[in-house]
Amino acid sequence: MNLLDRKKELIIISAIILLAAFLRFWQIGGIPPGLYPDEAMNGVNALDALETGEFKVFYPDNNGREGLFINIQAISLKIFGPEPWALRGVSAFFGVLTILGLYFLARELFGKNPAYFAAFFMAVSFWHINFSRIGFRAIMVPFFTVFAFYFLFKALRTQKLYCYILAGASLGLGLHTYIAFRFVPILAIIVLAVYFLEWRQNHKTPLPSVRRWYGFFFGQGFQKLYIFAATATICVLPLAVYFLNNPEDFIGRGGQVSVFASENPVKELALSTGKSFLKLFWNGDHNWRHNLAGAPQLLWPVGVLFIIGFIVSAKEAFRQKARALTHWFLILGFFLLSLPEILTTEGLPHALRSIGTIPFVFMFAGLGARAVFSDMHWKKTAHQIWCYMGVGAILAAIAFLGAFQYFYLWDSRAETQDAFSQGFVDIGKYLNGLPPEIQKTVIVNLGGVLVDDVPMPAATVKFVTYGKTKANYVTEEALNADFAKNFCQPGDVIIPMVYNQHLFDKLKLLLPAQTQLQQVKEFWVFQCK
Repeated sequence: MNLLDRKKELIIISAIILLAAFLRFWQIGGIPPGLYPDEAMNGVNALDALETGEFKVFYPDNNGREGLFINIQAISLKIFGPEPWALRGVSAFFGVLTILGLYFLARELFGKNPAYFAAFFMAVSFWHINFSRIGFRAIMVPFFTVFAFYFLFKALRTQKLYCYILAGASLGLGLHTYIAFRFVPILAIIVLAVYFLEWRQNHKTPLPSVRRWYGFFFGQGFQKLYIFAATATICVLPLAVYFLNNPEDFIGRGGQVSVFASENPVKELALSTGKSFLKLFWNGDHNWRHNLAGAPQLLWPVGVLFIIGFIVSAKEAFRQKARALTHWFLILGFFLLSLPEILTTEGLPHALRSIGTIPFVFMFAGLGARAVFSDMHWKKTAHQIWCYMGVGAILAAIAFLGAFQYFYLWDSRAETQDAFSQGFVDIGKYLNGLPPEIQKTVIVNLGGVLVDDVPMPAATVKFVTYGKTKANYVTEEALNADFAKNFCQPGDVIIPMVYNQHLFDKLKLLLPAQTQLQQVKEFWVFQCK
């Protein structure tokens, strides 16, 4: 590659990365609104880790979460303070780096033009923008996936030791992120198996006996694969030891929503498979936290290019068989990383559980774009400039629509505020504004797994008030005569997290003459006179 080509490549990918960074960091302090309890639970755990110095490899609260992302969030909170945007900024950072990693991977596999398109489509995708701005650990799945396979494919091509080490590290650390990543090592094994079959065909080498496998690989120059495997093992070892000692945490919530726990697993598997694939083009995720409810995960031009790219890959894979390793990688990767969604029954289609498919979806779209745009041989036409302008206009429209969906259509909806528990953030801010000497009680009158004897959604209020004010968190069952006797001093407040008329009547009976009831924004406050 000459200097001019290098400068052109640097300018294009830099522009894509800057666009991706803008779409992921702009107004991150207010968009998305509120702070969903799952995000807040990460924040509470991170703040506790900073306070106690106990950084965990796995945090068992809230159905259990791998600790890597939470521990990185702790660093962000240490630098920027306990603010929601400090939690979400970590996701945005990894989201931007994933765009760069996708470009490297797609360029390694298919060349620059598909890589440009793939990186651009992901950069402006509502699907990836959204999860890059939410404090969920799942955003690290595509990040470690693209870098693990970029370094693995580069290692197989160049046989450079550092590539094997970085591939192993990415694979091992990826297992510290989200349960969906557990399918990635399977894909890595398949890639290596297909690579070996292709290598054996090229070298006309017979298969060794079972006893001689170890020596065969050392004798044929495959010894660096052992370094790759050792690096991955070392990186995942702390988590593996934890799961060995706590096997109940290995499956976690996955067992609760599995298709195999349903009455008719075959029927549920067929339905979940259909919903998983149709969400790309027709009926997307209906959860307002995950999507512009019901909208396809892909804009229709990108969806069309995805289909074209998928057909191109399938054709090459079946025509060349083992020689089409890169295309088999795309196809199998897409299906394997769809399994975390397909094998569940709850909330389908589910854009979060299928987050690992995002790099593969956009690499297919990149191949489709190359087939449509790059292979038209415009240099042979008299209208080359108009063709380039037309492609530029299409790409600009795709970028505009992705941003418009997120920052206008989705952000402006009341459902989005509700999905991110804006009311709970308002309660926390209200408590922060009260005098420190008064007693503050939050009634956690809603469902969820118990954390410190109260349902987990209290985490949002806990995070917002962390280090600013103290509050007591109780369930409705704690409201009795002893509570009323010990509670009411002038100025003390009781705040239920959600409106419940029965609860209000109970409080009026317990504290008939001592309180006044007032509404503040969307919540109600009982205050002692």
